[in-house]
Amino acid sequence: DPIVVSVSREGTVSVGADITEPDHIATVVRQRMDGDTDRLVHIRGDKAAAHGDIVKVMDRLSSAGITRLAIMAETRPSGTVGARP
Repeated sequence: DPIVVSVSREGTVSVGADITEPDHIATVVRQRMDGDTDRLVHIRGDKAAAHGDIVKVMDRLSSAGITRLAIMAETRPSGTVGARP
């Protein structure tokens, strides 16, 4: 199963369904990795989340040696590129 780190519009950080303090994110993710340092960590930011909050989470993870990060994006139906709801 992928490890998914989410950042809400309010800046709340969670790993899976578990809310965690941003300062503890690397420790929590490392525990979830269970020794598999090649495991990919997915970063999901609410579309209203501050860009800086998402970057801080990524920085904390990469500073702790967790560098296999992927940003998750919403997909839009074909033909809607650039369209806004």
